[in-house]
Amino acid sequence: MKPGEQPFMTTWNLKNCRTPSRKIVFQCLKWALKHKSDLNSKNKRLAIVSGSNSVNAVVTLVLKAFGPSCPTFVGTNEESAFRFMEEVERV
Repeated sequence: MKPGEQPFMTTWNLKNCRTPSRKIVFQCLKWALKHKSDLNSKNKRLAIVSGSNSVNAVVTLVLKAFGPSCPTFVGTNEESAFRFMEEVERV
């Protein structure tokens, strides 16, 4: 495989993030949709940890629009996210 073509897993820790503005949300949506094909073919697992319900709502919106094909975890517990990411190694 060429560089940039290798599969990967993604973890986002958003616990210290404030609720983003609409402008930022739309920029995230635009970026995710632009890269959807590559992300779906290469991203094997996605974990997102946030610290607030408002950030979780934004994450849920972006994920609904983006519709990732890989298994996805969204929650507030870092330990649960780490366990979720480790599950791929046992499969």
